[in-house]
Amino acid sequence: MAAAAAAIALGAGRASAVQAVPAGPGPGSATSSEATRDVSGLTPAARLVHPDSTAQTRREAAAELVAIADPPALDAIRAALLADRPAGVRTLAARAIAESPGPPPAVLARSLAQALERTPEGARAALLAALARFHTREAVAPVIAVLLEPAPAMMAMPAFPGVPARAIDQAQALGTLQRQTGRTDLPADPQGLKAWWESARAMDEAAWTESVLAYSAERAGEAAARAEALARRTVELYRRLHAATPEEARSDLLAELIRDERPELKALGLDLAERALLNARTLSPAVAQAAAAHLSDGQPGLRARVASLLERMDAGAQAQDARAALATTDDPAVAAPLLRLLARHPVRASRAAVLRWLGSSGEAFAAAVDAALALDRAGWFDDRAERDLVRSRLAELPAELLTPAALSLRVSLGDTAAVRAMLRAPTPSLAAAAADALADDPGSVDTLIEAARAVAVNGGAAAGAGNGAGGSGGGASGGVGSAGLTAAAIRALARHRLTAQGFAAAAALPGPVTDARRDQMLRYAERLPVDQLLLVASAEADPAARDALLTPALTPERLSGLTDSRNDPLRDLVVLAARTRLALRNPTGALAVLDGVPAAVSPGVFGPLKVTALVWLNRLDDAAAVGDQAKTPASAWLDGLESAVELPHAGSAAARIAEKFGAGLTDGERERLDALTKRAGGVAAPSASPAAPVDRQAGPPGARPKPGPTGPSARR
Repeated sequence: MAAAAAAIALGAGRASAVQAVPAGPGPGSATSSEATRDVSGLTPAARLVHPDSTAQTRREAAAELVAIADPPALDAIRAALLADRPAGVRTLAARAIAESPGPPPAVLARSLAQALERTPEGARAALLAALARFHTREAVAPVIAVLLEPAPAMMAMPAFPGVPARAIDQAQALGTLQRQTGRTDLPADPQGLKAWWESARAMDEAAWTESVLAYSAERAGEAAARAEALARRTVELYRRLHAATPEEARSDLLAELIRDERPELKALGLDLAERALLNARTLSPAVAQAAAAHLSDGQPGLRARVASLLERMDAGAQAQDARAALATTDDPAVAAPLLRLLARHPVRASRAAVLRWLGSSGEAFAAAVDAALALDRAGWFDDRAERDLVRSRLAELPAELLTPAALSLRVSLGDTAAVRAMLRAPTPSLAAAAADALADDPGSVDTLIEAARAVAVNGGAAAGAGNGAGGSGGGASGGVGSAGLTAAAIRALARHRLTAQGFAAAAALPGPVTDARRDQMLRYAERLPVDQLLLVASAEADPAARDALLTPALTPERLSGLTDSRNDPLRDLVVLAARTRLALRNPTGALAVLDGVPAAVSPGVFGPLKVTALVWLNRLDDAAAVGDQAKTPASAWLDGLESAVELPHAGSAAARIAEKFGAGLTDGERERLDALTKRAGGVAAPSASPAAPVDRQAGPPGARPKPGPTGPSARR
């Protein structure tokens, strides 16, 4: 009955088309010598039916034939649909039609209908799915025939026990009909469906096409609305999941979202990652890795967003990904953040891309200059032609594009004279940037010193810093102010003259001694070698300023050098630091310095200073232990007593000294002890828990007290 219904629907031509199909090779037609034949060199039509082809090979061949769609290819597909030799190739051909990226050739609709008639019940799903790609009435007719078949036979499908095979076919056919027509409101009963089909067949071609398009558009709109609602719901659920996820596990969730193929979830992942960075949260490398995979995405907006995220994450591990993306992108919004990332994490292979963007303008150009400077500082702009190209490009720039990085790069590339001339520029920002750039150049130290002196003499404008190493000339209007030039000169001295003379020159520069300048001088002192720092600190008359200079040297790493008995400058530096803190009435600080001396170092000159601090702090038993080990003279005890003479424990300290040294005291020491004992006599006897002395500048050993004027020649 199914054959009769199909023949009526499609016309009498169907039988002759079926009879014209050649038998083709059967599964057993290959000889034993061909059993292992490599079929990769055969045409798609041959591979589709060759007995040595695997199922995957046949699937690929069927897809190629549908894509080629020339007469020989279509003949091969039709033969597969109608003959099904070897067995199963019909299903593969139908799936290739159903899954073809573009519209399949219309001529295949009739072959599918003919194949549908020849296929047993329960095995027609692939054919019906393929017919869903065609919207003509010729393609609809065989689907209607399946739906109008009489009551289902009792044969059931093994995969669906108890469900008749024909019922499964009809369910598939109903879905196919809905996709072909765009209608989901078709009658469910056979009589109603038959009546609808008769009216549809009576339409002219234009009316049928208009009906299909209208219903398909309506169905597509409904589907889009449902998809949009589902997407919104999905995004909201993931937002809630993110909020409920512990902080340490959120990066994995964000990486999963960013990798998702659904645009709305990808955008959500990027949004949440950006918000995390705004809130100073740390994201794991997995987030950067997931984001970097989209640097080659076809959407410019997404690429720019990903590039910005990688920059903000400072994702150095993705520097190679940034380099690869720079080689292909022409979008400044993508290039600028990637170039800034490479400026912090330079990659040698990025030179070509950086040079290309040096020929641009705007944000990407400034970022390319930063990246070029990083490459140069890494020693990777070693090609003369590349250096000449960069030099010429920078020399052409107008003043408003000369960023500090551009000027530093010009200095590095040898255009020092041109940058020195900019110290006289009428634009203060340009002159200041030039001064900063010249601070990197050892040969420009004297130029900056002379310019700082000249600007002070001439009242605020950078006066004629010459092109030579210290040239000077007449004044000029505008230019960088005194503070800016002085700061640049100090930076230059701190980078290139790590000597006491260089430090003194920095201290002697004109200008007020502000907090910023003090901090700059302290950083300078921190970089000085021990012997040079000792000279600087010894020349500083102000104990507070001297202590500030010495504090940076009192690190455990530095003090470990005391194990070398020949390191006299370091030993003298520690002694000076301890004496300075005692002079500041800070015995706790002095003791902290001395306690930092490695235990393996002989007490030597440190022992007396330690005893003095311990007596001052009323730690008399500790003082006795240290004194006995270091064979400390009574004078160290007396120094501690003199410092603590007005404190409650002075009397007991005096008695301890008299008991410990007794007749061993010299006449002078005895007289000094008697005088200090009398001074302590008016003080109340110490309590069970004597009060410790009040340190006027107590603090942790590494603390940096706020100094007074810094440097022996600081202006007071």
